[in-house]
Amino acid sequence: YLLIQLDLSEEYFYYLNRLEGVPMTLYEKLKQDHISARKGGDVIRISLLGTLINDINESILKGLSMSQYGILKPTDEQVLAVIKQYVKNVNTTLEIAGSDSRTEAELEILQSYQPSLLTDEEIVTIYKEFKDSFDGNEKALYGAFMKHLTQNYAYRYEGGKVRSIVSGV
Repeated sequence: YLLIQLDLSEEYFYYLNRLEGVPMTLYEKLKQDHISARKGGDVIRISLLGTLINDINESILKGLSMSQYGILKPTDEQVLAVIKQYVKNVNTTLEIAGSDSRTEAELEILQSYQPSLLTDEEIVTIYKEFKDSFDGNEKALYGAFMKHLTQNYAYRYEGGKVRSIVSGV
């Protein structure tokens, strides 16, 4: 009975947010997808999203019950940091234990919540535009560019790859 009431309350708050025109956060999307997975019986998604939401609640929200009612919500950046750690852990598991269908399914689910990575061409274009508008010295250019990427394209690039791409430009 309590789970049904919790589902109804979450759906109710989701509905209210849509009426107010507030865009759905990644945290809300995870919770909504978890509810849908429970209704649909998707065992892998239920387990993964339940654990992920619990870790977000514990690590970011510190288990505060106000998060249950939609009063406290983590930012998308905070949620993406937890998801990124999960992806890293799943990739490590795949490297050590080898490939299995459940782990690969978990990786696919996690990656669906991450923003798409910038292509090499997009990075070069962004770098050229930034370089043209940069008024500092040449030594500070790369550090300033990385700061620009962090502020404007968080979680959409790999730091080591960026250095190799822009070194030839």
